[in-house]
Amino acid sequence: MFKYLFIFLSFLFQSLAIIVGKKASISMEEYTLYEVSTNVYYLSVLFLLFLQAIFWQLALKYFKLSYSYMFMSLIYPVVLFSGYFFYGETISTNNIVGTIIILLGVLLLLSSGEEGNIKERLK
Repeated sequence: MFKYLFIFLSFLFQSLAIIVGKKASISMEEYTLYEVSTNVYYLSVLFLLFLQAIFWQLALKYFKLSYSYMFMSLIYPVVLFSGYFFYGETISTNNIVGTIIILLGVLLLLSSGEEGNIKERLK
C-alpha cells in the first residue's frame, strides 16, 4: 500500500514547487544569476523538484507510466485553484473548461490502447 504514497508525494512536491515558483518569480526585482541563486524561494523550488524526482522514480518502479501520469494530471486543477487562493489570480470559464478538457484527454488516452478499458489498465 505504501507504493501509492510515492505517487502522492510526487504529486505533492510537484504542486508545491509550482506554487512556490510563482512566489519566487514575484519576489524578485532583478533577475541576475546572483539574485536567483540566493533567493530562498528559488532554492526551495529546486529542493521540492529534487524530492519530486525521487518519488516519481519510485512511483514508476511500481506503476505503469500511464497510470502514474494520470495522477500527475491532477496538478492542473490544483495549480488553477492555488493561483486563485494564494495569489488572487482570476479563474475564467476558459480556465475551467481547459482543465476539464485536459483531464478528459488523459482519461481518453488511458482508455484507448492495447490493454483495453480503464478498469483493466488501473489494475
